Order: sequence, then structure tokens, then C-alpha cells
Amino acid sequence: MSSARARSHESNLEHQPQSNHSLLSMVAVWDKPQPLQSIQLWLNSRHRKQRQVRGPEPSNPSCLSYNPNPFPRPRPRRHAPPLILRMSNTCFSPMASSLSSVSSLSHMLVVGERRQKSHVPLFSFSNECDAYVFAVSGSLIPPPSSSQHSSSHSCLRLFRWSLVVLCSSREDSASSTGADDESRILHLVNSTCSSDRDDDGVGGDDGNLNNVIDVPMCWQLHPSCANDDPPVYTNITYPIKIDPPNVPRHNPTGVFRTTAAPWPETWRQKRIVLCVEAADSCADVYFNGKHVGSGSDAKLPLEIDVTEHGSFQTNNRIAIVVRRWSAGSFLEDQDHWHLSGLTREVWIRAKPKLARIEDVNFTATATGVLAACVHVGVDDDERWNSLEVDVALRPFHAVGGAPHTDAFMSPSAAFVPPKELVRLSCKQAEIMPNRRDGMYRCRHRFAVDDANDDSSVRLWSPEAPHLYVLTVTLRHQGEHVLESEAFCVGFRTVRIAREPCAMLTLNGQPVEIRGVNRHEHCPHRGKAIRPRDAWDDVRLLADYGFNAVRTSHYPNHGALYDACDFYGLLVVDEANLETHGMDLSTSGSDISPLPWVSSRAPARHAKLSRHFLAHDDRWIAHYMERAARMVARDRNHCSIVMWSLGNESGSGPTIAAMYAYVRHQEFADAYAAHRRPIAYEGAGVNDGAGTVSDIAFPMYWSSEMCEKYCEFKRLMSSRGDDEDDEDEADVWDDASFHDGRDSKAKPLIQCEYSHAMGNSNGNFSDYWDTVRGRSGRRQQFPAFQGGFIWDMIDQGLLADSHRKHIDDVEGDCGSNAPDAYRAWVAQFDDDLRWHRSNAARRPKLAATSQPPPYRYGGDFKPHDEAYPHDANFNINGIFFPDRVPKPACFEIRHCMQPLHFVWSDGALSDVVVLPYTSFVSPADELDFTWQLYDDDGVVLTAEMPFGAVSFATKQQEGEWNYRFAPFALDASHMKRAASTVASIATVVCRARRRENAGSCMMPPRDAVAASRSRSTCPVVAFDRLVVRKAEPVPRAVRAISTTLSEFSLDEGRSWQKSFQVAGTGASTGCVIWRVQSPTASMHVTIRLDEGARLEQCTWICGGGRTKRVIFASLAPCFYRAPTDNDEGGETSGPRGSFASRWRDFGLDCAELRCTGAQPAGRDAVAVAMAVMCGGCRVGRIALHVALDCNACTISTAYVLTPEVAWPPVARVGVCAEIVSKGCDTVRWHGDGPHECYPDRRESALPGIYDIPLNAMATPYIKPSESGARTNVRQLTLVSDTSSPHITFSPLHGEPFACASARRASMSRVMHTSHADELAVEDSVYVHLDSMHMGLGGDTSWAPHTKKPWLISLRKNVGVAFGVCISNKEV
Repeated sequence: MSSARARSHESNLEHQPQSNHSLLSMVAVWDKPQPLQSIQLWLNSRHRKQRQVRGPEPSNPSCLSYNPNPFPRPRPRRHAPPLILRMSNTCFSPMASSLSSVSSLSHMLVVGERRQKSHVPLFSFSNECDAYVFAVSGSLIPPPSSSQHSSSHSCLRLFRWSLVVLCSSREDSASSTGADDESRILHLVNSTCSSDRDDDGVGGDDGNLNNVIDVPMCWQLHPSCANDDPPVYTNITYPIKIDPPNVPRHNPTGVFRTTAAPWPETWRQKRIVLCVEAADSCADVYFNGKHVGSGSDAKLPLEIDVTEHGSFQTNNRIAIVVRRWSAGSFLEDQDHWHLSGLTREVWIRAKPKLARIEDVNFTATATGVLAACVHVGVDDDERWNSLEVDVALRPFHAVGGAPHTDAFMSPSAAFVPPKELVRLSCKQAEIMPNRRDGMYRCRHRFAVDDANDDSSVRLWSPEAPHLYVLTVTLRHQGEHVLESEAFCVGFRTVRIAREPCAMLTLNGQPVEIRGVNRHEHCPHRGKAIRPRDAWDDVRLLADYGFNAVRTSHYPNHGALYDACDFYGLLVVDEANLETHGMDLSTSGSDISPLPWVSSRAPARHAKLSRHFLAHDDRWIAHYMERAARMVARDRNHCSIVMWSLGNESGSGPTIAAMYAYVRHQEFADAYAAHRRPIAYEGAGVNDGAGTVSDIAFPMYWSSEMCEKYCEFKRLMSSRGDDEDDEDEADVWDDASFHDGRDSKAKPLIQCEYSHAMGNSNGNFSDYWDTVRGRSGRRQQFPAFQGGFIWDMIDQGLLADSHRKHIDDVEGDCGSNAPDAYRAWVAQFDDDLRWHRSNAARRPKLAATSQPPPYRYGGDFKPHDEAYPHDANFNINGIFFPDRVPKPACFEIRHCMQPLHFVWSDGALSDVVVLPYTSFVSPADELDFTWQLYDDDGVVLTAEMPFGAVSFATKQQEGEWNYRFAPFALDASHMKRAASTVASIATVVCRARRRENAGSCMMPPRDAVAASRSRSTCPVVAFDRLVVRKAEPVPRAVRAISTTLSEFSLDEGRSWQKSFQVAGTGASTGCVIWRVQSPTASMHVTIRLDEGARLEQCTWICGGGRTKRVIFASLAPCFYRAPTDNDEGGETSGPRGSFASRWRDFGLDCAELRCTGAQPAGRDAVAVAMAVMCGGCRVGRIALHVALDCNACTISTAYVLTPEVAWPPVARVGVCAEIVSKGCDTVRWHGDGPHECYPDRRESALPGIYDIPLNAMATPYIKPSESGARTNVRQLTLVSDTSSPHITFSPLHGEPFACASARRASMSRVMHTSHADELAVEDSVYVHLDSMHMGLGGDTSWAPHTKKPWLISLRKNVGVAFGVCISNKEV
């Protein structure tokens, strides 16, 4: 078809009647230049051939096809033509539709209409100084003024909007027509609105409720919308019917309207662009009543040229229609809240019309080469001879301190940027054939780390993130500055090394990935994130030892990348793509023992193919534009080291097309090629020659599986690529798609691991033992470089009554009144923070309130077909929603710390420091100290410095880290301590950041941190080394001298000592056993009818004047309030969850039946019990109870003997109920100070600790087992009154495996669904366990607690446990 004929055809379409039917079909609209448009033509020709084979099209109007006659070439001004829909007898062209009509983008496969070409963020500054300040200030957005919007000379941010949400009920929606909804939207778009807040909250003249709000926001969290359109959380299940691209007729729609002042006269010669940073899920934009464009990607900017639609005389009316569901929603099935609205900022930017900077692409390599390519657009092709581009590089100088902190101060008007290191002038452009676009290129090589060269540059790395500022200025006739832009630059090179094995390298050095996945989330605003939120999150990650973040599973707010550039975090930038619900099996992850081998089988191919959209070429535009536009926006950030094509979306031609396009885009400009690796989880770890992934990027592999994979790859590499093996032959002949041997070596980096749901992250240290070597001395698996924990933040939303609708830009998003745990942790982790400005924002109020009322899936609407949910599966972060760290954070930080201490071989007086750094020598930045502790955790010496330091100044080829010679401990202190103390337990070695160090593993760049004294310098790393292990000392029960030993039945009848055994008949309910001395007496009730449970242990002295109740009850316990990991797995069978096995066995309701009792001397009693589970006898318990009235002590010793096979139990111990309102503090001698469990205790140090009782248990959003401390030698409930303390000690010298105390019974915890609803009781429940099962943490949907941390009780083998409880004066 000729171009004239095409224009005539389009003109005819404009006059045809348009259907009001909302179920428009699939059309791919591209805004990209060639070669993407050739793909359109190919797709249409493919569809023509398919229709010729299949015959005529069906008459069903929902079955639509591409028009067989697309436009042959693009129109002028870079707008690619839309493909024309044909629906029954009605044709529709989105580009040719009437501007006053409402676009049906939500029901079509349209990626954008009249959308500008993607590019890096541009703000058009009038001079280099303003541009420089903007860059070093972290792209700081100006605060809102008293008016509704804030502005600069070339930029207007639209803050204040009026929102109307059209959300009819499903019944109303079923009976209404599409035209009704469209007419209501048109009425709102064409009517005036008021963005000023009225007294009654209502504004405008359209008769609708106007909610005056500030953008960004999600309307589901606004009070007026919560009931009709609640937040929905799903993990895998689509919240709408899977019928792509059709969406439900009930589709809540938000109409955002605002009014901007007339354009200033200075904008007369400007090109004006409206930028919507993010609209979920799709947006139609109207300007002064005219439809000007649309876009569908919920996480990337939508830019529309509105130059011809604005007014210089009257106010400009802007309306953005946002629909909750669109065709793009089928590609956005991420595991998070499904919320809608304008979730990021909205801008109006003015750029020079005659000539302007349209894009900038630059690279800065580790060899010092800076290459830049500046894309300039003009409206007059005769101006090229008068234009030139200046490129200048300057040092980065944070003029006001760290950006987005309380200490930040805007620079004064007299600020002058530092002198440039180089200035390059480009006067000759490479002009494109259309004469409207041109490229200016420049290149310069700097010296690297040359102290004698003032223009030398330093490399960017996670340990030393040196930044520079690149300013790009467009000049006219040499003097007149048209506009200027600025970008932060880091010199670094990312490559995949092949020798000695495949490893991801930065600047030629292997790099560990200490990463975490991060969803954008705020407990108040949901998905609406402010720049400061992103900066605070990055600072928080730096504080806790992370050096990498994955933007799961969509491009994040631009501020995150700025902050990562600044603080040195590596970024995996991920496209907004997930179709997990399209997987017919929804298995979630590879569970095969050897998935890299089984991937060659047809079953694996079937799994990859089940995501059928990945094989539907009608969706190829949607897939490719999500990756292409992400790369175009973010490519200049030095922190981005990998691209990710998405998450859990299977594999197919569309994924392969994404990979090919990103790879071409990265390499296309040879002058400034980035060459980052590309990763993708959905293809598994085997995709032949790296078809869609350069990284082995699996999820949720155990450390053992990672070792097996590395061994497998090592074996295959040693056998050679050309060798054949009959055992490994690909009998399915699918090597063209997935070669099981996968000859191309790849680094192994887990995209997700250590699922942090609730009380989790057990055996985390195993992963890093694998990464760094089991002994810490030899790295056996260098190809395994770490991964990204799932995930950073609990996605809890505050309940409606507690949610703040914060209007100010920098308002606090945390909770105002902390509970006891938050108040305690705010003090405890203060020493762990490099960046005090972040910690200073923590609330410091009295700890009197309940935990914040966080809610999860299903809490905002009952579960039904219309509102599916996955409950609390999104509560899986290592931080609470208000960014308060969970105890697992401290374990993770310690395991990933940048160096470790170990004993030198054959000597306990020499310590070797093993740094796991690649770019900075710790010896230049850190001070090393050691300190002796005795067996009780008591400090014996002050912190002493190590001796002389000897370390490798240059890494040898192939080495992972610097090697340190042994540090000699002070022998005199060691000898003196050994001679005066019976048992020296440990030496604690620490590395503290040296005061005013230039750089370090995590450099504090804010002035507050840099000015601290040495005594407050944070500990970068520490380790506990055993000097001489203490021998356990048995604690025998002392003999008690009494004058009377008597048993009394509750009926008052005497039980004489001549009765050797007492039965448990109907007349026997309980026995009160008394022991007395001349000065005091004790008695305890033994409930023979309830399994010999001990109750009301009481001590009396002074003739009854003093009476103390030691405990209210004491009984054995083999169960715990299930954690999320305990519940993970099937309800039965070999993969049944631990909790289901406990319940099936009957441990949750186990009963003890007393089978006999007899005195055991004058001071003790022996009781025999049967353990009944599910009505069957499964074991027996022998109990020995002794009372000491002189010492006010009761000792209970139990021996459990299973009589049948038991499942792994949660604990073996006792639970004591203490009735004491005055006990407000817990003191223990053991590991601490934070919560720890047998498989999560590497970060805990022995000592004597105090903590508020209400702070001991961690307030996980969904209550479960929590608050334990390991290796407890003694636990004391400290009374704040004059009453004595209650102390719990082990009987036989060995410490308790775990001990905990909280004011809530296990039954109450199990039956409470939210932390804020957990009632505080008067009683204190103390658990004292001789054995306690580990937490697990590899996943939360399968039983993954490892064997060393399971409690396996053997048949007819007794297990001893018990406790000694005293209540004596202190």
C-alpha cells in the first residue's frame, strides 16, 4: 500500500462509527524506530499466512486479527504508525480516534499511543552549575510551595490533584454498558475541577465526590475507595480471570484532574512535555479536554508532547484516566499488592524547541576511557552548523552532605562547581537522514589512580564508590547555552571471566553478591514511593552489609539508582514482567535433585512452555518494549551491573527476542557500549549457549545443591566440550534449545534465596560457607558468588484507622509510638549503623504501645472468587514495613561481613584475618582489636590492638581476596588470664572502621557519621574464637533436711509413706506435696488427673507472714506455635509440612496421664506418666521432683522415652507459667543480645544481657514462635518491686538449648492472626528447652530444616530434660 493510499485509508477510518464494545483485541503499537517496525511487518505477514491456512475469520467479535495492510513505513517526527484493528465490521485505529473519545487502551494489546521515545531522565537546566547541583543532590525534587504545584524555570511538578474513582458494584457493572462508563469519564475529563481543599472535602462542578489528594498515591488506600475497591494481594493467582487480553467489565477507574497556570512567556519557544513517571496499570492523558496519548507499562514513564495543546492565556486542565486492569496486567503478576493510581511523580518539562538534548548515552570503563554520545533534535535542519555540545567531567562534591538526609543543606547561590578534569567540545554532528536528529560523539582516556596526575580518576566499586559528574551542555553559536544536563559517572567495567571458572567480575576482580530483593512498598502509601524512601532504603541496606539489590520485579523509582550509585550498591535492574499465574503447574521453583541435568528432559521443556504468552507472537511488542524502555531509561547508572528480563515467566520466542534486543542495544553503539550481562530466572540454569541468560540465575537452591551444581560444571569443564558421553547423551535431541551439558560456563548467582517469611533465615551461614569455603581458608566453589535474599520489606499495610495520608513530601512513613521491641532495637542497632542520619529518624518514645496494626492479604475484603488472596505470603521481609530490622538482619549481616577471623594453623595465639573484599585493603581502613571473655561471658580485658599487620598489597591472579599474615595476640594477657581463670571460653576479635578513613566497605558519606569519635566507630566485623572449651560441670541436687514429708489428697485424706504407688482412680484428682523445715515450708500441687502437671508451687516462711508463689504451672512441652516455615509443605505425605506432621501425630494436643507416683526419700517424689497423642500411647515420662525450702528452690527432672516412631518434634523442654505483674525485665546468661535459634546463632555472642520482658519476643506480623535465646546458662525474671527474682537454671550443667519468655501463652499465639491483636496477659510463660528444632529458611513452602537441626527421637531411647527454679533474695 502506498503512503498516500494509507493516509486515505486512515482518513476513512476516522469517519466510521466506533464501537462502544469494550473488549477490543490485540494490537501492537510501537513507538520505536527501525528495526522494530520491521518486526511489525513480519508479524502481520505471519498472521496473513496463518489466516490463509485456517480459512476465514470467525464471526465472534472477540476474535480479532491484525489488519493485513499495515503502513509500510513510519510517519515523520519519529511516531511509528499503529496497527489497524479489525473487529467484525468495525475498524478502529487508536491513533486516528477522535481526541474527545475515551481510549480503550485497557482492553487492547497496545503498548503506547503518541508516546515519546524513551530516554534517560532529562531536566533541561539553564546552566552547568544548576545541573551539577541537581546531580550531587540526588536529583532532589523541590519541596511543594504554598500553591498546589512546585516549579523551576523549566520544570513543573504537579502535586495537588482532584481524584474521582468510578467503582460501580459488579451487579451494576453487569447491567451497564461500556458507553455508560465512557460517558461518565468524558464528562469528568471535560468538566472543570478544583484542586483546592474545601472544608467538606468536595470540590468541582461535576456533582461527584472530589478527593483532593497529593500525587503519588494509590487510591485503594484512600478511605473513600477502600470498601468498593480494596487492596488485593496474590502470589501466583491472577486477581482477574485469565482471558488475555480481555479484562473484567468491572474495572475501577480513577480520573485524576488538576489545573496548571497558563504557560509562562519564557516557554514560548519551548517544547513542552508531560511526563507521568508511573501509572498503574494504564493511563490515558487528556489536555484541555483532548486525548493526547496513552501508555500501559505500570513502572516506566509515559511522556507526551503537549506543546500544541497548552495555553498561555488561560489555565490548563489536565486529566489522567487510570484503569486498574489492562491487557498489560497479564504481564504484571508479581508477588505483591495490586494497587492502582499515579504511583510516581507527574512533571511538565519545557525544553528548547529549535534544538534540544533528546538523549545521552555514555560509558566510563575501568581503563579510564570515557565515551559519550549525545542525541540532539532540531526543528530546523539548517541550525546544525551553529550548534555544538560541551562535555565536562568534574569531581563529585556533595555540597550539602549526603542527599535526602536530615543533615542535607541546599548549596548557596554563590556555589561554584569544582574545576573540571576535562572539557570536550563537539562541533560536528552525525546527522541522520531525516535531518532532524543528530549524534555528537566524544571520547577521552584518563589516567587511573595516578597520584602524579591531577586529572586522574579513581574507579567505582561497592567498597569505594568514587563518583564524578558529567555535564552536557548544548550551545548555539558558541556562547548561548540552550540547555544543560548532568549525570553521575562511575568508572567501572563489568565482565564475565572464564578463567579459572566463570565469575562475574567488576574492574577485573570477582565480586560477591550480598544482595536482597526489594519491592517498592510503604505501609501508608502502598506502591507510591517518594525519593527519600528509596534513599533511606539504600542507606539501610548499606548499614546491614548488603552490597547488591535486585529491583524485583520491575524498574524502580529513579532515586533508587541514584542512591545506589552514591553508596555503592550493585543493581540487577529487572523488567516489569511476570506471568507466574500462566504456569499451569505453578510449581514455584525447580525441586528436582539435579535440575541442571533434568532440564534436558521433555518435562522441563513442558514447564518452560506452560507460560503460553511467551509463545504468542501477538504479545512480542509488549514483552520487548518493557526491556527496551528500561534499558533506555537506566543505562547510564554505574551501579547497574546486570539486566534482568523479568521473573517467573517461562521461556519462549518472546523472551529470546527480549534478550536479543537488549544485547543489541547494549552493543549497538560501539563508541559507548555498556556490555552488561543479562540474567533471567525463567529459563532455568541451562539454556544451551546462553540463549536468554548469561548468568545461572536460579531461585531457592539449598547450599548443598549449589555445591553439586558447581561440582557438576567443574566436571563437565574438565572433560572438555567436545567429548561425548553415552550416559549424558541427549536422547531427546533438543540440544538446539536446551543443551544439558551447557558448554558455556556461567557464574552461579541465586536470584532469590533464604525466604524470610516470619521467623526464618535459619542455616543462612551454610550459604556463605559455600561461597567462601567451609573452613574460611579455601574457596572451593568460586563460581557461586552469592545471591539475593527474598526479600527486604514485609509488605504489610497499616489498618485504615491507623494509616496516615501524608501530604508532605518528606513525611515520616514509620510508626510514631514504638512497641517495646522497636524501642529496644532502636538502641541496640544504633552501633551497627554507618549512617546515623538514617537511624536518627527512629522514634524514641516510651515503649508503651502495641505493635503497629499491619494487615496482609484478605484483611481488607473477605476471600471470595472476586477477591482472591494469599494471606500473609507477602510478609516475608528481613525488615518490618516501617524498616525496623528483624533479628535475622543481625545474623545476615554477620554472615556476609566483609572479613572474618580464624585461628592460625596450629596456634591459638595467632589470628588470621580473611577479608572477602576485592577493591579496598581492610588494613588501610580498619583497626583490629581483640578481647578476652571467660566462660560466663564476663570481660577479662579491655579491647587490645593486634600486633603488626602484614598483608598482601596486590592480589595474585585467581585469588578471591587479600591474604593476611597471622596477627599475634598479646601473650602476656593470654598467659595471665589463663592462670587466673579456671576456664577461658572465647576471644572476640573486632574490626572497627578507622576514623576519617577515605573509603571502606561501606563509606559513611554524611557529615554526621564522618565526625564521630573513635569510640563510636561502628564494628565492621567480629568473630568469636574458642580459646579453651569449658567442660560441663554437673549440678547435683542438694540434699534437703526436713522434719515432715506428707502427701495429702484434695479431699483431705492423708496419703501415708507406706503407700509405694498411688493409682489415678476417679477419686484421685490431685496431690499436694509439702516439705517444711524449722524456718520455712514449700508445697506444690501435683495434678494426677492432668498428667502430673505441677501447679501452685508456693514458699512460706515466718509463720505465714511471707508467701511467694514461684510458679502457677509447670509441664513438659514438645510443640511450638508454628512458624511460617513449619507450615510450609503439603498437608500430608513425604513432603508434608512439619506442622502438619505434628498435628497428625497429635503433638498439638498431647495429653499426659499419670500412671503412678511414689515418694523418693524425704525430699522428693517420683511420678510416672504416659504420653498420649491422638488417643494412643506413644511414650512414657519419668518425673523426679525435689523441693528445697531453705533455698526456695524446686528441681524437676524428666526423662522422655518414646515407645513408637515420632516425627521430628519442635522442642523437648518445659513450660512454666509465672504469675507476677512486677516482672518487667528478663536477664539471661547466654547468647544474645538478639533473638537466636540453633541454626541462626552465628551472630550471637555469649554474655549476660538484660532486656524488657515485652521486647524479648519479636512481634512478627503473624504471631508465631519467637524470642528464643540459645545456650542459656541461666534466665531470670527481674522484678521491679521488692519481691525476689525468679531464676531458671539447667540441672546437669549443660545450658538450655533455647529459652524464652513472653506475656502470651502458646495457645493464644497460635490462635492470633495479627501481632497487634495479641493480648498481653498478666502471666509470664517461660520455655526452657533442652533441645529445640531449627527454623529452616531455604523456602517457606516445603520442609527445609536441615538434619543437624532436627530433633529425631529414637524408639526406647530416653531423653533427659528439666529445670531448677528458685525464688530467693538477690
